[in-house]
Amino acid sequence: FNDPPDLNDDVVYQDEWVYHLTHKFGRANAGGIRFYAMDNEPDLWDSTHTDMHPVRMGYQETLEQFLTYSNAVKDVDGSAQITGPVSWGWTGYFYSSKDRGKDNFATHADRKAHGDMPFLAWFLQETAKQDRAKGRRSLDYLDIHYYPQGAGVYEGRTDSDTNALRLRSTRALWDETYNDESWIGTSVQLIPRMRQWIQKYYPGTKLAINEWNWGAEAHINGGIAVAEVLGVLAKERV
Repeated sequence: FNDPPDLNDDVVYQDEWVYHLTHKFGRANAGGIRFYAMDNEPDLWDSTHTDMHPVRMGYQETLEQFLTYSNAVKDVDGSAQITGPVSWGWTGYFYSSKDRGKDNFATHADRKAHGDMPFLAWFLQETAKQDRAKGRRSLDYLDIHYYPQGAGVYEGRTDSDTNALRLRSTRALWDETYNDESWIGTSVQLIPRMRQWIQKYYPGTKLAINEWNWGAEAHINGGIAVAEVLGVLAKERV
């Protein structure tokens, strides 16, 4: 990290990018870049970004990477809002990618080594500890992604059965009585679940669902699903 930028070296450090953005557009609280996401689906990096991080991320490394870079942003622009850890979806809420192991999360040794806590609950707890010690927030929004796992929904099929499932499956966002009709096979209750973890482990953190897609967006059924999801997010202030 190097703020302000050293114009005589051959590298651009991450906080130098933030320095550039604040000088070009202003600080976050003065019309500049408001949000910085840390980073994007680190629980999938071993398959999506093998050139950068070919091994699976664990609880501790994910936390350390988040704290390093979020605090670097805050050091340059303390008014910026930080989102993290930008988890891909269902398994990422409960486990690290290390936990996938060779048995599809059955053993989950990394989780057991961290109090057998669901990953996001642990992440909130540990970030809160670090932030209290530092005297400022490194995390403003718990940032997750959600893609419905019902057969054909995200893939965009538009037969009558999939259309009905697509609309029903939006209930996974809020309805604690809705049993998800996919390999998940239980009540997702996504927003209530995340709010409960936030309240217990890091009160005051806001919630963001920064990627989601119910498929078939060029079809009226997909359009209705989008309207339904946006309505839920607005009602729940996500």
